[in-house]
Amino acid sequence: MNLRPLPETIADVTPEWLNSALSQTPALSPAPVREGGHIISLDYQPLEAMGKPVFRATADLETGDGRREPLDLLVKLHRQGAPELAHIAHAGEAYFYSEVASRSGIPVPLTYISEYDDEAGRLLIVQEFLTNGRIGTAETMLDANDQKRVLAALAKMHAHRWNSPELAQLLGIRTGKAAFQHGMELFESGAYDGKTFLSRFAVHVHPLVARYYATTTPWGPEIRDGFSNNTTLCHFDCSAKNIFIPDDQSQDPVLFDWGQVIRANVGIEIAQFLFSTTDPTAPSRFPDLVRYYHHQLLAGGVTGYTYDTLWNDFRLGCLVRLAAPIALAARGNPAADELALTLLPLVTSAVLTTNALDLVDL
Repeated sequence: MNLRPLPETIADVTPEWLNSALSQTPALSPAPVREGGHIISLDYQPLEAMGKPVFRATADLETGDGRREPLDLLVKLHRQGAPELAHIAHAGEAYFYSEVASRSGIPVPLTYISEYDDEAGRLLIVQEFLTNGRIGTAETMLDANDQKRVLAALAKMHAHRWNSPELAQLLGIRTGKAAFQHGMELFESGAYDGKTFLSRFAVHVHPLVARYYATTTPWGPEIRDGFSNNTTLCHFDCSAKNIFIPDDQSQDPVLFDWGQVIRANVGIEIAQFLFSTTDPTAPSRFPDLVRYYHHQLLAGGVTGYTYDTLWNDFRLGCLVRLAAPIALAARGNPAADELALTLLPLVTSAVLTTNALDLVDL
């Protein structure tokens, strides 16, 4: 599909523009449009998404036989003046939905348009609006049953491409090595800095974590090289705010917001999901949940990956995710600071409970 130039703002996504865009790939359009209908008006409602331009679009649609009916869509645009990291996310997400989603091994939203214009830095994603379920926030804790539903879905995806030669063909998705390198460059340049974070928020930081933040290169080679040599497709931002959990218990959770998609070790993925959705007063869940995920991996056909190896990858992943509060606080806005301080006690609980700091020399 060639829709360039893409709309710059939501006001540019008019009924006329959207009808024209959907007509270019009729097989991918919503069923009422595919069957001869067209949108005659759109009403947009912004959604809470950490400052991202994401909207619920309620379309008034005229069907092929002249009837009128509503159609709910989700429309996502680019960040205005997006920095480099946002450009990486825009490109990765558009590539995932257009090239990988249908064969990812995990439920994702039906996607009608997924385009990124790298020259103009513009993104446009139009999807189904998910209903009959719930989406959490960065502060949403999940019960063990819902966590296992998500872990089972993740295991299916991870097993689907576990150490697969096909991974090398997914050139629009970052590798774990590239992500680590980019992260190290941000720390080495001073854009991210543990000591700066401590100067602002030391009162909120556990003493052991503070010692770790104060080191010069806390995310150096000893962590990067400590992970097992296993690679698969990972969402990489799997928290309650990016998961739709259907009310129907027989249906798998749906993952969305694939801007951080990566080809990497599962340790960071599982750490992100478990620390961000587990009540810090109940960290004893971790071994049971990691073991459950491991069983699901084996059921999906993964071999040669022991629970002990996974547990080590998970602990290392918890250490890597200690960088998240620093990265958020570096954005320099109150909303990001608030999220940083929301995540800090959660990831700290995971690090301390699993004794992950024993893996490094403090």
